[in-house]
Amino acid sequence: IKDGLTVNNRASIYFDANKPIITNSFINTFDLSAPQSSIVSVESLNNGKEIINIEGNDSLSGIDYYEIWYSENDSPYKLLNIVRGNIDTLEGVIGNTYKLYSVAVDNVGNKELEPTTPDVQFVMTSTDDIGLDAMWQVYPNPAQDYITLTIGLKNSENISVDIYNQLGSKVKNIFTGKINSGVWQKQINVEDMAPGLYYINSQINGQKMTNKLIIQ
Repeated sequence: IKDGLTVNNRASIYFDANKPIITNSFINTFDLSAPQSSIVSVESLNNGKEIINIEGNDSLSGIDYYEIWYSENDSPYKLLNIVRGNIDTLEGVIGNTYKLYSVAVDNVGNKELEPTTPDVQFVMTSTDDIGLDAMWQVYPNPAQDYITLTIGLKNSENISVDIYNQLGSKVKNIFTGKINSGVWQKQINVEDMAPGLYYINSQINGQKMTNKLIIQ
């Protein structure tokens, strides 16, 4: 038996000496593989609140729900919520550091393995302090040829955005400089990057945020 194998089923029902009744055909598909998921962005609200955006994929039975796990100031991970959508909310303490990851479970019970590193890492801040206006997103993720980074700012800020590999070496500078208030977007070609796990490190007015990036 392999993942994705389909089996056609049909029954013949006999009553005494009558001709058999042939049922309709039914197709069963074996789903043996675990789904994949990632927290792709967090959106800063205010007063210690973040909106968590989740993406996942399961090509056969589909995703049933996500487990959202978090660590506060490097403490052991705790289950934040179980959600059946793509959005969750974290309420934390301004100034504390948070790490988050998701674990997906599909509709036949296959469960994604817990990652060895968080999907996102950030310091909880107030939008009044650094001017973030409920937006920080990278899409698509996983990516193959390009990504689009979107940042929303309430005020003009100095920012720097770099991509690092798992060894902690910088492999690409996305942007360094000052951007105006409003929505800022930049498309980055990643075709020259080998498949694997990377981290996007952002600094906005001295505040740091780290997001996981997967290149396929």
